Amino acid sequence: MKERVKYYSSIDVLFGYNLAKVEDMQIPTYETIGINDAIEFFEISRYLDQGVRLKTWSDEAFQEYKAKSDILVGLAKRFFSQIEDDDIIGLYRQIDIEYLSAFWMLFDNCKLYNKISSATFETLINGERVAPHDLFLYKNTVHAYGVVLRNYILQNEQLITIILHVYEQDYTPGEKLFLPNELNGEDIGHYIESYIDGDHPNANHLKTIVDMQYSNQFPITDEVRLKAKRRLEKELEKLSKTGVNISTEYGFHLTLSRLMWF
Repeated sequence: MKERVKYYSSIDVLFGYNLAKVEDMQIPTYETIGINDAIEFFEISRYLDQGVRLKTWSDEAFQEYKAKSDILVGLAKRFFSQIEDDDIIGLYRQIDIEYLSAFWMLFDNCKLYNKISSATFETLINGERVAPHDLFLYKNTVHAYGVVLRNYILQNEQLITIILHVYEQDYTPGEKLFLPNELNGEDIGHYIESYIDGDHPNANHLKTIVDMQYSNQFPITDEVRLKAKRRLEKELEKLSKTGVNISTEYGFHLTLSRLMWF
């Protein structure tokens, strides 16, 4: 990826990184911009729309760059409005890796879910370079592709992280995720049982399941929790044989230089 502006939150050490690039950026013609350019224009606007500015910028300079950013965003919106079913997959393959998450934000913001078919969306998310977490951040996109995303979850045991995040998000910090309405409590119950019985369940995830409370959305019964508890004990026993010291309440740590679990 060439030196571009990428938006980082204010708590990130890279907040505002490379924003000085705006000073020398020219307004291109529409025909010359690509998808990475369009995403970069949006990323710049996220800073300037919040009033973020370099200390070296005068009020006049900031207003000049803000006006420039507004023109660039207009070009970016035009670019995204032209994306169709037959070119989105090719365009996605061109995106710089650091812009992949921003693409899904713009997919939702620009309402591409009204244009891109479920079949194309399914092909896109089952390809490479898709972080599952990004797919469940945007309510409208999740609802638009509910059937596809239900199947996507049920066919991938690693997406237990999405299920558990949604379960815990009401009382833990972090970004809110959305599950499709098509994924019902029965689906989730079967999915979690299958995960418990899987080949490589994560001990931390098993501990979370042990502690889960029953609800209509997460109908985790006493029997399922007991199964998770027994599988957790089995996994911890395996870990102990590899040099892991296990303490009570399923907290555990490694001796010497081994990987640490908590």
